[in-house]
Formats: sequence, structure tokens, C-alpha cells
Amino acid sequence: MLERIAKQFGLATAGAAALTIAGSLLSSRNPGHFQQVFHDDWDYISVGFVLLITGALICADGLVLYFSTYGGFKDANVKRGALLTAGGLALAGTGIAALVLKLFG
Repeated sequence: MLERIAKQFGLATAGAAALTIAGSLLSSRNPGHFQQVFHDDWDYISVGFVLLITGALICADGLVLYFSTYGGFKDANVKRGALLTAGGLALAGTGIAALVLKLFG
């Protein structure tokens, strides 16, 4: 379990770093609001991307528990899947809200 969480967080961090760098490079082509936001608050945007990607990965784990025999035929797979899906959606929603507020607010 901890190994899977560590892998997911590593994937989320790598993805967030790539998206933040790509956004910074794209925004620097045309001076404006996005260039200032990416250059001044890159850490805030990076955390938003980490929350979004981590939430999506956790939500995917929850959906896998719903629709497969991943983890064996345990009675709690539906409950665990529901909790993971709800938690992943909440985490991804927090990341989306942070990004929207910073980029467009």
C-alpha cells in the first residue's frame, strides 16, 4: 500500500513539474497575466497540479476496486472503492479550484 502511494506521489510530482515548466514556457511567449502568474507563483501552481494528478490517480484506484477483483474477493472492496473515489475526487477538485483561482482569478 505504501509503495503504491509512493509511486503515485512520484508520478504526480513528475507530472506537475512537467506541466508547470510547460506552462511557464508557453506563457513566456506572450507577455501578459499568465506570464506574471507563472513566474511569481510557480510553487502554488505546482502544488495545484500535484493535488490534481494525485487525486486523479487515487480516484482511478477506487474505480479499479469497483470493477475488478483487484485485492481479492473481499467484502470491503466496494466500501474501499467508494472511499478512494470520493477522496480522489475531493483532492482533484481542490487542485482544480486552486489552479482556477490562481490562473483566472
